[in-house]
Formats: sequence, structure tokens, C-alpha cells
Amino acid sequence: MKPLALISCYAPTGIERIATALVGAGFDLLASDESATPIAAAGLAVTRIAEFTDEHEDFGFPPTLHPRIEAALTGTAGPRIELVFVRPYPAGIGNDVGGRTLLMLAVKGERVAASTTEQMCDVLDELASEGRVSDALRVRLATEVCVEAAGHFAAQAPPGGVRRAVFADFAEELSEGENPYQRPARRYATASNDPLALARFVRRSGQAPCFTNLA
Repeated sequence: MKPLALISCYAPTGIERIATALVGAGFDLLASDESATPIAAAGLAVTRIAEFTDEHEDFGFPPTLHPRIEAALTGTAGPRIELVFVRPYPAGIGNDVGGRTLLMLAVKGERVAASTTEQMCDVLDELASEGRVSDALRVRLATEVCVEAAGHFAAQAPPGGVRRAVFADFAEELSEGENPYQRPARRYATASNDPLALARFVRRSGQAPCFTNLA
């Protein structure tokens, strides 16, 4: 049985090329209606999610949050979805819980999870050169989709609350923490318009500072 790749993309521009490459890499395709239509029009065999789940009642949205989908993403028996490419719809349109849930199930099942065309290009490059997706790339993509999901759901919280989520990006490796034995130590930076924010300073020479130097 071939591995399955699940595709469910808002504005599925360009997914025909991605789907073609996945078929060439040995995958069978599973897709939501809006993604299955252009894939089928490109002459590729594709199973619609409603067929896979045997759920044909029209709820106005694809039946992706279904036990058969979860089993295929996290289980070891039966058909296995090994790759998920979900491009969630923008927050301005709504709160895409279902799409991000598919991505989180893929992460839970240690499958490949991708939510952008750029991520899928990295996946396809590895499939073409190595015949498989490395654990390193899978873990990197899992981290990226988890951070994106966390940021999305944090932004749904009503403003003015007593709790606030702050997200930061890795900036540099430090020589040590407050003490020499506190290694590794890293500095992370948040987006800031402050012209004197630490992230705007550039080290021109010398070794990386320790935490005490920065503080």
C-alpha cells in the first residue's frame, strides 16, 4: 500500500505541480474538495476526503476532523497518511481550526506537516534527492507549524486580558548564561519598533557576549 499525502489548501494555486511531484515520489493523493478539483483536472488520481471517511452528508465544510483521518495520521495499522499539506485560510476570513488540527495530528503522529509552498518545496527537494524526508526536516517543519498555530490561536484571545503570549525568534548563540556552567544560552528577539531595542544592535567584533554582558 502506497503512503498517502493529504492536501487541503485555501486558494489552491499551484498545487497541481506539488501533487504531480508527490505522485512521482510514490504517494497516493487524498484531498478536500477544493483541492481535489484542480488535482483531478490535471489528470491525477485523487481520493476525496468524503470518500475516504465514507461521510457523504454535506455539512458545508470538508469532513476532515474524522476518526478515520486521525487514525491514518497517528496510528500504525491500516492506511497511513504520511504527509499533510494544509494551507489554512487567513484569519480575516475566519478561525481555521480544522486545518491546523490536521497539521497538529500530523506532528503528533510524527508525519510530515507543511503549511506553506516554501515548506513543500523543501519536502519535494528531499524526496527527489534522497527518496525520503529526513527526520531533521520533519522536526524542523513540525516546529514551524506548531509556532504558526500557537501564534494564530494566541491572536484569537480577546484584547485587554491579563495574560499575553509573546513570540520571539532566535537571534544569536551566547557564550554562556549568567554563570559559566549555564550553557547553551541563547538570545531571542521580538518584533519591536524601538530604535534602541537590543535586537537592533550589531556586534562588530569579539566573541559572543554572555547573558550578564547583555543585561
